[in-house]
Amino acid sequence: MMQVGVSWLAGEWRLASYLCATLSATVLPMIWYLPESPVFLEQKKKFERAERSREKIAEICQLEYEPKPREEMADLKKITPMMLLRSPVLRTNFLVLCWMWFYVGMSVYITDLNSGDMAKNFYVGQFLCGFVLTISKIVSSFSTIGIIEPKIPWLGRRFIFIASQLIALCAYVTILTALWSKNKESWWYTVSYIFAYAAQSLCLETCYLSLAELMPTDVRSIAGALMNILMKIGTILASTTKPIKFWYEPMLFMINTVLCTAGLLVVWKYLP
Repeated sequence: MMQVGVSWLAGEWRLASYLCATLSATVLPMIWYLPESPVFLEQKKKFERAERSREKIAEICQLEYEPKPREEMADLKKITPMMLLRSPVLRTNFLVLCWMWFYVGMSVYITDLNSGDMAKNFYVGQFLCGFVLTISKIVSSFSTIGIIEPKIPWLGRRFIFIASQLIALCAYVTILTALWSKNKESWWYTVSYIFAYAAQSLCLETCYLSLAELMPTDVRSIAGALMNILMKIGTILASTTKPIKFWYEPMLFMINTVLCTAGLLVVWKYLP
């Protein structure tokens, strides 16, 4: 929502880019102030820097620092993609997550890339997208940080993902109905588009959470790197669909409907 507001105030893309870059740069002092992870430094055999890092963390937390005897850290193992494929359980989780990251990245970007005319006023449409997405993430965070989840046993990452995908699929079907019936200018087309984008973006959040919880620590980095590559491939493929908007716009949402239906079935059957 802030980005939309800045773009509206700027009025043109160059000034908007400079203003957004300036706002993003405000986190640099915080990054400079915070220390590096002491565990990471110890794994790299940089023990003196790790000690200073722990001391800095104690200072930030307003705790008295108590040096501890240095513990010998085991050498980091070399992790290869083959390690993800040897274990049947790990292999299934990895392949399902790879598919989730790929198709969610592609469908989110197809939806986002073609959202310029979802409302009569560009800024109103983008602001509403940001508003609905913010509300949905706040609501979902109550589950992810453990406030609601302990009280509702069936609520989890898998449920949030599947529920979000079902909302997105219903929204895509409504969008297709609006396009086929020449009702693109209707209010319900705009509402459906907003919910499609928000629901798909929420699926993206659960992809990250599922990676963190289903991949063991020693293989998480390489698994996350491979999944990020697949997501980027998905976004690149999504960018090639832009001409379809001017040829036959419903085809865009037919692609997303097929992708999301296939993705939903895979997640329903194989995601723990």
